[in-house]
Amino acid sequence: ILLIGLIIYIWYKFFRPKKKIDKEKESKKIQKEYITTFKFYKRFFRVQNKDGKAQIWYLKMYKVVETNTHFYIYISRDYAFIISKKGFIDSKSEEFSKFIRKKAWGKYRNRMKKEHI
Repeated sequence: ILLIGLIIYIWYKFFRPKKKIDKEKESKKIQKEYITTFKFYKRFFRVQNKDGKAQIWYLKMYKVVETNTHFYIYISRDYAFIISKKGFIDSKSEEFSKFIRKKAWGKYRNRMKKEHI
């Protein structure tokens, strides 16, 4: 019984997520190039692309992760909006970082790596 439990645990923790990721990589949504517009307001933000639009309340965000090159706004454990810092005009990504940190209410994670000179 212990061996069966261990096999199920390994499948659930390692193979199931890998299979799910592989399936997502093959989906047509990921293979398409999207131009997505984000508009941020006081209590929510709007996302729009050629497939449609959505309105997401900040309170419903799962978490926000900032790296050196991107912002990842998770709306659930598995799905995130990826915003490239290259899309900001005149280095406004620093302002956005401060803004989204306030809106995330403890769900913000900074994963930026310091550059070595």
